Amino acid sequence: IAALVIRLQEDPSLIQFFLRDTDETPDAGEREFLVFTGLLPYVNEDSNIGTRARAGLLCLLALPDGRISRYVAMHTSFCENLVSGLVDLYRVLPTVLPDTNTLSPAFPELDAFRDRLRYINQVAQTAGLSINQRLAEVLTERLFRPIIAPALLQMEEKASCAATIFVSKMSEDFTVPTLITALGKFLLDRKEGPEKEGEQQDIGLRTTLLRRIDSLSVDLSSATLKLFDTLLLHHNKFIMYNLVLDNLIPHAHIQPDKLDSVHMDTYLSVSSLLSRFQGLGPPNAEQGYDTYLHDAEVLFSMLFKAYRAWDEEFERTWEVEQTRGERRLSDDLSVLTRMSTQDLMAIEPSDLPPMPVSRTSRIFPPPTPPDGPFYEGLFLSVLFNRLSRMLDHPMNVNLMLTSVLSKLALCPHPVLQSFLLDSSLPVNDGVRTLPIVLAQVYEEAQKRGQRISHFEQDLEFVRRSLVLEDS
Repeated sequence: IAALVIRLQEDPSLIQFFLRDTDETPDAGEREFLVFTGLLPYVNEDSNIGTRARAGLLCLLALPDGRISRYVAMHTSFCENLVSGLVDLYRVLPTVLPDTNTLSPAFPELDAFRDRLRYINQVAQTAGLSINQRLAEVLTERLFRPIIAPALLQMEEKASCAATIFVSKMSEDFTVPTLITALGKFLLDRKEGPEKEGEQQDIGLRTTLLRRIDSLSVDLSSATLKLFDTLLLHHNKFIMYNLVLDNLIPHAHIQPDKLDSVHMDTYLSVSSLLSRFQGLGPPNAEQGYDTYLHDAEVLFSMLFKAYRAWDEEFERTWEVEQTRGERRLSDDLSVLTRMSTQDLMAIEPSDLPPMPVSRTSRIFPPPTPPDGPFYEGLFLSVLFNRLSRMLDHPMNVNLMLTSVLSKLALCPHPVLQSFLLDSSLPVNDGVRTLPIVLAQVYEEAQKRGQRISHFEQDLEFVRRSLVLEDS
């Protein structure tokens, strides 16, 4: 069969000789693909035979014939078999991790589980939409709801922490939008539209996970933050609207009489970005920061590719300026990434030409009358609560917290960017934005610093130690 697969890859026209009518007349049903059904029984074999069968099935799905995907999705148990194998691999994972301090455990059972996750992701990347949708349905029906949900909702802290880490690995290994959306809908299921404060009376999975971000348990809080960090990494439309945009787009956080005058910058100039970058560096920095700009260049390209697929309104509003700005910022970042940290710290931001800035005369999309007082939503609420107490948290929690906030800030939606980054946004009394919370934290840090002898010297020592540790 392996030889047949290779031959079909070389000459896809031979597929017709391996299709068999499943009914008396060819028009009565789909035609059976004999090579595929021959390999299917071995898809979950834990041996060299199973490895070769899975590779062969993947090659067959990649053949340029739409009949294969339709047949596999509608007339075989391929998706069901794949998910059944994944369920078996999940069941052998330990219910409690020996070291709850690590968010990246490694042991053979987890490696096998992740290998199968990656294979399912490869199938989704290779196959057509019909197989993707079927995979998402079967994953939800046979793995997410009956097995993952009870594991996440366990009251025992170490067990729920382990389950959360395993789901984070699932989010890392899934990259196909259909699978990510299915996982997001399972974890974050709620009615559409803005949340109302205090409406989480029915403690479901979404509410439980979000409240764990602000848990007293450092391990459980870190694991949950890691889960949302990996979910946000995909820039998925459903996830972003569910967590933040549904609550911000009605614009109830902005003073009504200032709404018409608010402008939003779609882009910052490269010189402005460089100025902020230099402000982060400790004095006399020698190394360690050039990597950040290289990562920024890669992230920038990924971001626009992800967000262009959101919807026509997003694309239509930003198409011209986005393309021009992307090309300009990408070119400048390419130059900056080839410079050393020492040169980056020495360059004058004014030496860089300004980048075109797109401005909107009114916030997009058009505001709708808010239904009740503004509520940032449970996700932003628990993040801001955590952030306001960051001086009392261990470093690993703060690093995960800032990582989540940075991924939110990367979203190029103007409403979210202004809420997180615009310190001059005219918000209503009592509304918390990221600049407001950070200002409060900074003020508290200054007060505490005054009570510590040699505070500036200690701060400089820690900065240098972190740079050396990172390098």
